[in-house]
Parts: sequence; structure tokens; C-alpha cells
Amino acid sequence: MFLRLFIDTLNMIVKFTDDVSAILHYLSDKRLLYIICGDIDVNLLQHTSSSSVHKYIETYESYNCQQIITRPTRVTATSASLIDHFYTTFELEKLIPGILINDLSDHLSVFMLIKTNTAKIHDKKPITKRDFTNFDSEMFLETINHKFQHLPQTEGDPSKDLYKALNVLGDSLNQQAPLKNFLDQKRNYLKNHG
Repeated sequence: MFLRLFIDTLNMIVKFTDDVSAILHYLSDKRLLYIICGDIDVNLLQHTSSSSVHKYIETYESYNCQQIITRPTRVTATSASLIDHFYTTFELEKLIPGILINDLSDHLSVFMLIKTNTAKIHDKKPITKRDFTNFDSEMFLETINHKFQHLPQTEGDPSKDLYKALNVLGDSLNQQAPLKNFLDQKRNYLKNHG
């Protein structure tokens, strides 16, 4: 779930907090694990000086939802604020949050890795992609045009005609841009360049 908010007044924080509370109540009732993240524009560093910000934080905490980014995400020469948030109900041991120091925008990039028990890359089902290295669009169009002109039509059943036309397109595409195993290409690259 992604939320985006521009805060003009503290009253907007109060209204937004009420909206967030309704969303959290729904998610809690469904017993879902979730992550809410984004550039929320509520400066969490003001939790002691602003009752609206304090209530906003308490709303998440009341649903056992934790903010896992704890350092400023927008830093200037004269100020620092924590306005990019990551809230979650996942077990913290499974998460690796962080902040990337960069100059891409006036905000620092935040990220979170989730540790899972997925299989290693060699155990996964092959992922294929089309190899357009030798694709010639003019030849492709000529081939399908020729095949369509010689395609026998079935009388009275347009779905069979469509099925035949799709097969012609698929066969022609496979000739011009065959499917290749993406993981095998990646493994071979790593073997030769790793």
C-alpha cells in the first residue's frame, strides 16, 4: 500500500491520521501482514513537539505497526526531517531497512529488504525472454503477410480463424525472435565474467 500526502497545515495531519486509522483497522481485521511506505511529509522528528505528529505515530503503534526508518531522510544545510516512512507488521528479524546516501533528489532513498525462504536461483523454474538480436521487422511482416494470404479459412467459425492467425503470428515470432532461457544466460555470463 502506498500513501502520498502533501501537508499544508497540522489539521491535514489530523484528517490523514483518521484516514490511516481506518485503513489500519481494515488490515488488522483481515489479519494481513503489510508494508505502508512513501513520502508522507509528516516529520516524525517532531513527535515530541507536535501533538498531531505524536498522535499519528500512536495510531500506527496501536495496530502493532512499526516505523522502521529512524533517521532523517531529507537533509539540508540548515535542517533535517524524517518524512519518508516505512511502516510494517512483519517481524523485524526478517527486515533489513536502510537509507541510501545520494544526490538524486532532495530526499534520500529508503529501502527495505525482506528475508525469505525462497529457493536459490538454480532451483527456480526457467525464466525465458525473447532474443531480438537478429529480428528483422520487414522480414517478419512479409512472412506473416505471406502466411495470412495462404491461410485456409474455416467457414462459419471466426474463433478457429483467430486461433490459426495467432498460431501464424506465434510461429513467425518464434522464428525471428526465439525464446531463450534467461537464467541460463545469466549463469553463463557469471561463469565467464565472475
